[in-house]
Amino acid sequence: MKVGKKLYSSTSISSIKIMAMLISIVLLLNLFFQTFGDEAFQKMGDLSLMGVIKFHIFYPYELIMYLCTIFIPAIYYSFIRGVRFHEHGIIVNRGLPYFNFTILYKDISKYEILQSNHFLSITSMVTEDDYMFTVNDLDRVLAILDQHNINGDLGKSAAGDRAAHKKLALFILIVGVLVSLIQYSGFIRQFFR
Repeated sequence: MKVGKKLYSSTSISSIKIMAMLISIVLLLNLFFQTFGDEAFQKMGDLSLMGVIKFHIFYPYELIMYLCTIFIPAIYYSFIRGVRFHEHGIIVNRGLPYFNFTILYKDISKYEILQSNHFLSITSMVTEDDYMFTVNDLDRVLAILDQHNINGDLGKSAAGDRAAHKKLALFILIVGVLVSLIQYSGFIRQFFR
């Protein structure tokens, strides 16, 4: 389906990017410091930064687990995944590339600004589904939607769950604590032996 030239592209908002990167750094430091307590590392005798790197080259299980479960998803969901506005429609990436889907402007009945001038909802005429996503430059998106004569609600009458940021922070905190506990428990090392 041809949607024309790309007009605007948006990834996650800055606060989500910062939070994901901070959590990635904290968990990498956690992995680094818990390496010093490992018996195999202490037997190597080199207690320097290069020693830690050499240790994770010889025993890559925990580093691979960190990369696959923390670092790569944080980069993907913070900087790659997003929404792209084109001349004739919107391409929404809801995860991996095969989850991309297109919504043509002619199939949109209305839009609504939900929260913090970064959260937008559009309603499809065809399926009557609401699609919600974040945008970094709301004025640019509203200009694109107005050019296609799509009616919208600029108010915050349907402001979603106000606790969404707290729930997201709590979820990330719980996942971070669980990953830290798994790193410290040595479960991954025992699993791969």
